[in-house]
Amino acid sequence: MSDLYNLFQKIKQRPSLYLVKRSIFQFLSFYDGYIYARQEMGLEPTPEEIDFTGFHDWLQERLQARTTMSWASIILFRSVDERDALENFFELLEEFKKRNDKALNIQIQVIERIRKVINEPTKEIELENSLIKDLNFNSEGLCADFILGIQEDLKVEVPVEEWEKISTVKDVIDLLKKYQNID
Repeated sequence: MSDLYNLFQKIKQRPSLYLVKRSIFQFLSFYDGYIYARQEMGLEPTPEEIDFTGFHDWLQERLQARTTMSWASIILFRSVDERDALENFFELLEEFKKRNDKALNIQIQVIERIRKVINEPTKEIELENSLIKDLNFNSEGLCADFILGIQEDLKVEVPVEEWEKISTVKDVIDLLKKYQNID
């Protein structure tokens, strides 16, 4: 299955293949159906799917629109019509992705490094996973391998006392983002 942003690109290139009409709300319905289908199949969210959940908050900040409206409604409000809103969505998405490429890269590299260190290349890893309880980071050697490896992968140095404070995968990602100055 294609990753989320590649799927969005395919829809942008050939919207009539995926949508009944070129409409931001048709797109939103398609996206909601895609997420629902993956959940029903028991598939874990991909890093891109997790990343895209931040689009609404980013969009509100970007357009200075504090509202409870959906991201589709926010975009439509600033567009001529639903078709124009769909085009505007794809432009905003590119801006969002560029802003988040570094954060997403950190998340992907952390997950891949964890899989390598625990020697389980296909293990599903969730952001809420405890490094010790869920992923068995219970030896100093395993922790050291991970810390040294991820710092080398990302070309970043984090003080030891900072590493001592983490307990989940999300904590690791947030810590690395902090030391790479990524929001």
